[in-house]
Amino acid sequence: CSENMEALARKSLWISPEEPMNFAKAYTLPAVIAAGFVDGFNPCSFAVMISLAGILAIGGRRRRARVIGGLAFCLGSFVTYVLMGLGLLQALRALDGLPTVRDAFRIVLALSLAVLSALSFRDAYRFRKVPVFSVVTFRLPEGVKVLIRKIALETWSGPSVFVAGLGCGLLVTVLDSLCTGQVYVPVLALIAREPGAWRSFALLIAYNLAFVAPLVAVFVCASKTTDAFQMAKWSSRNVFPAKVGLGIMFAVLAALLLLG
Repeated sequence: CSENMEALARKSLWISPEEPMNFAKAYTLPAVIAAGFVDGFNPCSFAVMISLAGILAIGGRRRRARVIGGLAFCLGSFVTYVLMGLGLLQALRALDGLPTVRDAFRIVLALSLAVLSALSFRDAYRFRKVPVFSVVTFRLPEGVKVLIRKIALETWSGPSVFVAGLGCGLLVTVLDSLCTGQVYVPVLALIAREPGAWRSFALLIAYNLAFVAPLVAVFVCASKTTDAFQMAKWSSRNVFPAKVGLGIMFAVLAALLLLG
């Protein structure tokens, strides 16, 4: 019975019968999916989605067009994030030929994650006391926010909302990665340890599907209203639980990197 349970666990976690079963490897898949989901609720991503949904509504788009534009944006975001991940994975795998540098990088990354975890919990505490986004430590610079709005206003003024949303997703995701990269880079470091290109790619896709899922839900929900005040309330309500989730996730990723 125990042998059958282990075989089932190996299959569900994409671990072959020949590979040793260790703690870090066993929890890589669930950690990657959970990290993607938490990153999707990152206040940076969430605020950008609410802002873009508001721009579509202000532009006089009907609800159907707003949904199509939002889904196209999410598709553009997904494709961009996957391509960025593939490039960064190659760079991280290049460190395998330099084991001392690789191990030092993982230790520094794990320590950085511990600091980010503490800062995320501090942000959650601060925002709970004073619910103003300016008290949050890590957020998109104001200049980047202005640039994102400018890109959205210019691209979504065209006749094809799908093409516009796709292009906007590509450009905005690159800018938004300044914030979301805090989770993505350590997850990629975790994925880079996995043997076999197919499994690394599958984990990368799993992360990005989990990352996009909350964004799709936010865009569909935001498309139901044109009330800017209600959209701002949605964004504000998300900050505390998102920061707590990020704090937990940073701590888990740090532990998995050190245990690996």
